[in-house]
Amino acid sequence: RIQLLVKSPDEKIRARAVKLFAGNAPSKRADVIAKYQKSLELKGDVAKGKALFKETCASCHKLEGVGEAIGPELASIKQRGLESVLTNIIDPNREVLPQYYSYVLITDGDVILTGMISEETANTVTIRKTDGMSETVQRVNIASLRSTGLSAMPEGLEEKLDVQAMADLLMYLNSIK
Repeated sequence: RIQLLVKSPDEKIRARAVKLFAGNAPSKRADVIAKYQKSLELKGDVAKGKALFKETCASCHKLEGVGEAIGPELASIKQRGLESVLTNIIDPNREVLPQYYSYVLITDGDVILTGMISEETANTVTIRKTDGMSETVQRVNIASLRSTGLSAMPEGLEEKLDVQAMADLLMYLNSIK
């Protein structure tokens, strides 16, 4: 959210965000990844990991019939390798498929919507917001539509999961068949 405000097309919002959030930038992802490497060596608990998935990830990812299918499909995540999965969780902006970019849509009535584009027609754009709700806007009512260049998945998951909890989550994701 801070990144969206700091990159706002509105100069007043951008300046205010820079001032308000100075010093509150997300920590460098490489440092966080290095800290969480230890989770790859710890023994994780599948049951705890499944509970963490439901609590932390299921609002955007669907796995084993649980959650919302907003973000990428995770059924084949085991094939990616745990180190790669850890990197994608901690640094979701490192590699983002275009369909998972976050967009900022501003209507001609100055309503601002952020989320992924879930559907486009010749006349409309539908934005799927992070709360799972979608909003469709007529193209004639769009003042601005731009990609943030960032994943819809937020950075900072490490603030909710300590190293052991990450080991549990990774163990659960690795147990999927």
